[in-house]
Amino acid sequence: MKPAALVLFGKVPLPGRVKTRLAGVIGPENAAALSESFLRDASRCCAALASARPAGEIVPVLAADPQSHPFWSEVFPAPWRIEAQGEGDLGRRLGRAFEREFQRHERVAVLGSDHPALPRTALDRFLESSNAILPTRDGGFAALILARRTGTAALFEQMEWSTPTVFEQTLARARRASIELEIFPETYDIDREADLDFLARDLGERDPRDPDFPRATWEALRAVRPPRNRPLVAK
Repeated sequence: MKPAALVLFGKVPLPGRVKTRLAGVIGPENAAALSESFLRDASRCCAALASARPAGEIVPVLAADPQSHPFWSEVFPAPWRIEAQGEGDLGRRLGRAFEREFQRHERVAVLGSDHPALPRTALDRFLESSNAILPTRDGGFAALILARRTGTAALFEQMEWSTPTVFEQTLARARRASIELEIFPETYDIDREADLDFLARDLGERDPRDPDFPRATWEALRAVRPPRNRPLVAK
């Protein structure tokens, strides 16, 4: 399998800066704590995935915002490489990440940090692909992997981000660029209070002793306990 960079996008989890839609319901401090837990679980999951492969086959890279914050070196030590997201909307930042990593790798995957329940096994299968997309139930996508090519940045220009049409727009643009994307089974992200309910049910049905279990997310979720949630009890 050709080597690939696995680029995780993350913001420093400061109150008022992350998970702003959730913050209106559970408070900015709780929203930041959840965001931090997602990042901690993602760091552990992706590093473990890379270490299970031959050296250099999967290289974990953090696209950090901002790059210089000390949080990153604490939570994303080696084998992580930390790069700056840079300026501009998400489309420009995605295009920049692909262009940078294509200078080093044959394949590049980008992954959001709002999908703490995505199993490592699912991500591992995804990284076997050359061109693939992992959709989310809200009409976006959690991950995208592409084989080396020019003009990749055009896939993301003037996209209507944070809308239910992002996935379909991405498919249409890929077709115009003659890129056939394999579509993986749908997952979900965590943006609204209802998503927390969904996450609680999902994790409550898993075995917390499983090495793949997102322990940091589970603990943060138990601490938050939104008003409509019952106390969470791991099975």
